[in-house]
Amino acid sequence: MTTMVKAIEQHQNVMKDDRDSNTITRSRSKSTEEHHQWKAEQYKGMPKGKALSKTNDDDNDNARPKFVSNHSHYSTTDRDARVSVKPGKPRQLNYSMQTAVDIGSHVITNIEAHLADRRDSECLSQVLHNTIANLSKHDLQVEEIACDTGYSSSKALQACVDQNIKAFIPNFGQYKPFREGFTYDKESDRYTCTAKGVHLPYKKTYGDKKGYYRRQYRSSAKDCGGCPLRTTCIGGSADYKKIEDTVDKHLYDEMHQRLQTPYAAKMKKLRQATVEPVLGTLINFMGIRRIWTRGLASANKFMLGAAIAYNLKKWLNYSEQKRQSAVIVMKKEPKRPSFRFLNIWALIQSHKAKNHKPLLPAARMLMHKLKTNYSYFL
Repeated sequence: MTTMVKAIEQHQNVMKDDRDSNTITRSRSKSTEEHHQWKAEQYKGMPKGKALSKTNDDDNDNARPKFVSNHSHYSTTDRDARVSVKPGKPRQLNYSMQTAVDIGSHVITNIEAHLADRRDSECLSQVLHNTIANLSKHDLQVEEIACDTGYSSSKALQACVDQNIKAFIPNFGQYKPFREGFTYDKESDRYTCTAKGVHLPYKKTYGDKKGYYRRQYRSSAKDCGGCPLRTTCIGGSADYKKIEDTVDKHLYDEMHQRLQTPYAAKMKKLRQATVEPVLGTLINFMGIRRIWTRGLASANKFMLGAAIAYNLKKWLNYSEQKRQSAVIVMKKEPKRPSFRFLNIWALIQSHKAKNHKPLLPAARMLMHKLKTNYSYFL
């Protein structure tokens, strides 16, 4: 059996990673300008922000602040500080703090500073490598990790597989576990329309403008020409149905299946109860809210000092849990008169057998009293 391997189609104008350069590429500049034009159109008619100038003229171009990004602004005193972009947060120069915390003891096992314009998923590989190196000095191994959705990417998931680590990372929002109206045949590597039975075979693998590689499945125009569902399925202008998946979809599918288990829900709660309190303590009580140094290396030392202080405080407050034993005391019930009568009767008979002496008057009287009042217990 022979299979034909198709060559990967490369994009002719892939945007280069110019985040560490003093200049930006032409494609990146064009993409940034288009994005700013889109934002200006979307924000048209909305309340304006704080003016950059002292003029009160709302029609002035300076009435709305300029869009702040790393392509248009930089720090003249600290080139490692980057503008961080996060919904609901102001755009300002920051550093990204990546922290690894042990779930059982809440001890920080690794902390390091990264550039703020890096995504969390880009930092996971290095964080894993450094965490494993720190724990290996004490003969400890990393078996499982739990992260939030920001760490989901093909490179991050592949790094976990390479390190033989069982990860629990929710897939990002664009991931689709299945295609509505289509089923995937793994053996034939194709999609099939459930309504008409039309097949969408694999066509090619190509690289897009951002450098990501995707697999394309496509039907023929002949199969979709007379379909009554064509308008709702492919629209009015397209001639065929096209489905595209990332080349690393199997990693996302495996993660999706793992997250459906009850153990994954337990790991999510443990992560929320472990990492978030540690980050809140570092920011609010350990002075990490503001970095008082310049440069990535100095920022890393600053964060490391805060983590050491946090771990020392945990160590000083640590007390070994003592074993607690529970003792249940049974309520002592009063002896019934019948048992009391039998005990006294046995004592008297034993005394007579040993000594062969007449009974004491007190014992005779007690014997007679018990026989008279409680004889019905026998």
